[in-house]
Amino acid sequence: MFCVQMPMYDYRCLRATNARFDPVTTTLVNTFSRQTPGENLTREAPELRETVDRVHEIATIRQRHDDGTLRRADWVSALTLGWGFIAIAISLAVFGGNITTTDATHVWSWVGLVALYALAHDTVFAAATGSAVPTQPILVAMLLTVPLNLVPVLLLTGVLLGAMLNASSARLGYRIALEAIAAWHCMGPVAVLAAFGNPSPSLTHWPIYLLAIGAQFVTDAAVAIIRTRALGSSVQSLAAPMLWTFGIDLMLAPIGLTAVLSAGARPELLILLAAPLGMIRLLAQDRSAHLEQALTLGTAYVEVSTQARVDSMTGIANRRGWEEALDALEQDVIEGKVSQIDVVMADLDHLKITNDRYGHQAGDDLIREAAALIRRMAPPGAFVARLGGDEFGVLIPDPATPLAATRMVADLRAAMDPTREPPLSISLGVAAAPPCNTITDAVEVADTAAALDKASRRAGRDLQNAAPRRRAADHHSPVSPERQTSVGRRGEF
Repeated sequence: MFCVQMPMYDYRCLRATNARFDPVTTTLVNTFSRQTPGENLTREAPELRETVDRVHEIATIRQRHDDGTLRRADWVSALTLGWGFIAIAISLAVFGGNITTTDATHVWSWVGLVALYALAHDTVFAAATGSAVPTQPILVAMLLTVPLNLVPVLLLTGVLLGAMLNASSARLGYRIALEAIAAWHCMGPVAVLAAFGNPSPSLTHWPIYLLAIGAQFVTDAAVAIIRTRALGSSVQSLAAPMLWTFGIDLMLAPIGLTAVLSAGARPELLILLAAPLGMIRLLAQDRSAHLEQALTLGTAYVEVSTQARVDSMTGIANRRGWEEALDALEQDVIEGKVSQIDVVMADLDHLKITNDRYGHQAGDDLIREAAALIRRMAPPGAFVARLGGDEFGVLIPDPATPLAATRMVADLRAAMDPTREPPLSISLGVAAAPPCNTITDAVEVADTAAALDKASRRAGRDLQNAAPRRRAADHHSPVSPERQTSVGRRGEF
């Protein structure tokens, strides 16, 4: 069977699959979780967001297995299905009928089929819909050359031997149960062939064979659904990989059938089955190598793409990220996804004075402190960026309250401390679209408001500094005779 080894019900392949995907999972999840243009990537490539969610879900399930923090439903379903199959397989082997053949050739053929099945079960072929194993030709050969009552136990032996090729940290009883679950698919064909009297191999029995493989698909789907629900994953995610797998099974099943028709139960059967299996194994190894290279390049691309849009000093978005965020939000407004955009522009005060008086390291620290303060005061969902030098911008799409931007500005002003050294003071401006026609217009209005805020507070500081100087000048300057006379007359009056 070329069975999809879905992470929902096969721990061995869950571990193997996530070992390949974990680097990209980590990078992509980190990218999307940042308040950076990674969010724009979600808008541009929603299928990438879906892939990240799916792989992250797989990684979460895997982590539960590794940590031993399994859900009760997981344990119950795994142990029930796994050990239930083991009990049925042993019962069929012991009580299902007498073995009529004593031919050593047949026995060695059975042993060879078990070995081939173990090798096929260990050959993981990565595909777009998941990972798969090319066991279908060997299953067909077993069904047509081995007594039906022995097929489940021989298949179980092959599955467990294949699992031994991979180490696992899962508990032995739980792991055996999980591996045994992967053998359930043989029960459907065994039941159908037994119902029709186990006819000898012949192309004239093709309707029976189609019915048998259909029963295999039904059994496979039922087990997968049970395990998926037990793991708390989405049943809908099974549709595409299952349909793909069933199509592959239909194409691989004739290989096993023609091999049996050509060689019967003789040793030549093993050669006819080993050849395509070896080819698939080589292709799987080559594909895995290319997949590793693709994932490495993909990881590097995501990291470089993220770094190109992040300000290295503050960790928030840079101007490139800001421009992309503006374009994305403008498109969202056009498409009706966003109705209101609040804009806050911020300009750090005293940066040049700080650099001149305390050094550029102190100036850099002040920029980082201002960025952290703005990001901390920004409402949830806001996009924060450093536009260059001492200038920052905040975009608030569809604010939760009409006064979200105004409240943010008030919180920033309350948190500032212009009396400390070096002083932390930020000029601020607010605008919104609407009433501005576009977000770009709102940015310009907010930027102008920040400049006016800076100018007004600078004028206020100048007046405060000028008052003591005027009083001092009046106190020390000589008084003219005319002024003395005027003062005297006012005093006399």
